[in-house]
Amino acid sequence: MTTLRSTVLLKKGSQGSGVKQLQAMLNVWLESSEIFPGALLVEDGIFGLATEGIIKFFQCRHFLEMDGIVGTQMMACLNQGVSGLPLLKQGSTGAIVRRLQQVLTLYGINLGSVDGIYGTKTRAAVTHFQNDHHIFDVNGHATGEVNLNTWRKLAEEPVGMACGPLRSFS
Repeated sequence: MTTLRSTVLLKKGSQGSGVKQLQAMLNVWLESSEIFPGALLVEDGIFGLATEGIIKFFQCRHFLEMDGIVGTQMMACLNQGVSGLPLLKQGSTGAIVRRLQQVLTLYGINLGSVDGIYGTKTRAAVTHFQNDHHIFDVNGHATGEVNLNTWRKLAEEPVGMACGPLRSFS
């Protein structure tokens, strides 16, 4: 499998071999995920509207900020899937925590406000999610921390519903 190694941000208007490699990797993801059967990007090395739309959809599916820009966090997800996502625990903050909170509410878990702060309510919501989906540590307990197994389960539906149809990103 190809690994994208670029320290340069890729965004709408970017061109070249890095964009072409990105498009190829996105096509592999599209084919393997079977989200849009037969819908592939043209691998022309031009970062246009279609590439931006797929990137925003990818970002949504991987709990990233949906800005359409390919930075280091998105590259890690492209290269490693959800295993490239960080461990989240009480005290974590930022856009990825906000996205986590949004997804938990889609699962019907009330955690109060979506504020991007992994506090006691978010920890309790994650623990609830882990208990509901039998995601336990070696001692058979929910940890309340978002680890790889939790990310994998969260990446299933209803995240797709939250991302909406692809056309909404173009």
